[in-house]
Amino acid sequence: MREAQAMQTKLKLMESAQALFAEKGYKGTSVREINHRVGVTEGMLYHYFPGGKKELFRVIVQKNLNRIVEEFSDKKEIASYVYMPLEEVLESVYLRFIDIIDGHIDIIRIMLRENEVRDIITKEDVQTFIDGTEPWFKMLLEKKSELGEIGKFDFESAAIAMDKLLVNHIMLLALGLDNEKIDNQAVRKRVFRYFVDMWKVAGAEPAHPIRAQVY
Repeated sequence: MREAQAMQTKLKLMESAQALFAEKGYKGTSVREINHRVGVTEGMLYHYFPGGKKELFRVIVQKNLNRIVEEFSDKKEIASYVYMPLEEVLESVYLRFIDIIDGHIDIIRIMLRENEVRDIITKEDVQTFIDGTEPWFKMLLEKKSELGEIGKFDFESAAIAMDKLLVNHIMLLALGLDNEKIDNQAVRKRVFRYFVDMWKVAGAEPAHPIRAQVY
């Protein structure tokens, strides 16, 4: 019972902190406000998060980034893409990614906009998010190649390129900047068709990139 109550209090502190961070930003949120919103005594936050607000924020960031990757890598969703035309897959992936990110955009905005959090977030935290789509998208392209929809080529590089396109778009959204080209469905469709057409004629290329020989 005590363990369950302790876990509930810890989760409430995290939920309270995330709501306040979204409302006031990291710098504008105090430990006292977090405790007060949950209705616990002063210093309770330090009991569960000895590193204080910094540790709490990092835990929240990790939870959000891991959740994004988990939601985006849902096996049922990925399985549904296998027999869809690849252009439709790219559009579906884009729309789904935007929808998932929308639920976590406040934390991403704080990560990008507030200098105070730069030393809190580790490179590994961010890399988990940035590399989130690459493995399964590579496998999807391999399956599409086996089905004859596209040729054989460097699937890993193609997955990296698509991942970076999505991540760049998310960065612009988080910074409050419009990406008019990708936001425009007609333009986006043309871009995706370009990728698919390129992948279809890639069968004559080697399966792995050629590395220059050093003498």
